[in-house]
Amino acid sequence: FYSTEAGSMAMEGAMPAQIDKVATDFGMPMGPFAMSDLVGLDVGFQARKRKGLSDPKMNLKDALCESGRLGMKNGKGYYDYKDGRTRVPSKLVDDLVVEISANNGYKRRSFTDQEIFERLFYPLINEGFKVLEDGVARQPSDIDVTYCHGYNWPRVTGGPMHYADVIGLKKIADILTKYASTYPKAHYFAPASLLKECVASNSSLSKFWAKNGNNYKFVPKTPRL
Repeated sequence: FYSTEAGSMAMEGAMPAQIDKVATDFGMPMGPFAMSDLVGLDVGFQARKRKGLSDPKMNLKDALCESGRLGMKNGKGYYDYKDGRTRVPSKLVDDLVVEISANNGYKRRSFTDQEIFERLFYPLINEGFKVLEDGVARQPSDIDVTYCHGYNWPRVTGGPMHYADVIGLKKIADILTKYASTYPKAHYFAPASLLKECVASNSSLSKFWAKNGNNYKFVPKTPRL
């Protein structure tokens, strides 16, 4: 959801550097586009190209790969890397974003940092609620620990489930509902049933789970070796 929404917002009007800055201002080590550059933009590209699935006129990552911008490893991706490590926004990439956005029929608009933040991180919080209701995690703090230590979610926030209580569950549910209406194909915006239950009971997740958590059956998963 994180990278998908980053790409969608770039097509709608935000620039990669603005999106990444919102993520790092929140406390992430890097944003989604910088992460893609670190991993390498050509991961999976050659396979898609062999299958005839690449489309550099419509897909930004395909266009970057076709132009030789493979990420940090060759000094140019979504960003330019003058010394091999330091990111510098690229006008060439910004122009390409605008061009491909137009090719896809978007009418570009400005984005507030708040909207970018909500669309990047609220779906991740929502997914945490789904993980709880599906019995994949035993308790909210398990998800917080996993996100913080496995995915570099900012530890100062306590993790996504704790942070959801700080923001306010009704606020999160209302904003997710708004985006679900605006982007009906983006299934990850539809508020989780557990989130809606907490809102209906006017309870924080921590209090709701302390009272009702035993009603959600934890289903241990067997590790694949």
